[in-house]
Amino acid sequence: MDRDGARARLAVMVAATSRPVLSPDALDLLLDDARTIDSDGRRVQDDGYVPTWNLNYAARKGWEAKAALVAGDFTFTADGAGYNKGSVLANMERMVAMYAAKDVGTLTVEGDREAGAEAGIRLGVNSGVWS
Repeated sequence: MDRDGARARLAVMVAATSRPVLSPDALDLLLDDARTIDSDGRRVQDDGYVPTWNLNYAARKGWEAKAALVAGDFTFTADGAGYNKGSVLANMERMVAMYAAKDVGTLTVEGDREAGAEAGIRLGVNSGVWS
């Protein structure tokens, strides 16, 4: 996925066009902070790095930003319609929690599997890479 595709997907994940709106510049900042190692294990600063993003991390941070923007709002009723800051903020906090639960890090373990097992290290199927 290229950066434009990542930005478009992130915009959907954070409901970027819904109030409070996250601008394209804000989405780009979230993407910059969400860069991660590529599928070949290259880091951002390595030669040959293929741009790769942890979109769950970016979405969590985007919902945190949106929650911060409404945190100072207040509850009011006007012309029979009401705005309840508590429910809006609670919904955003649920979105933060949802994406935080999906945001799993990458752990690369270099070494011998047997030596790790002898040291009491146990990894799940997708938890690490042994070389």
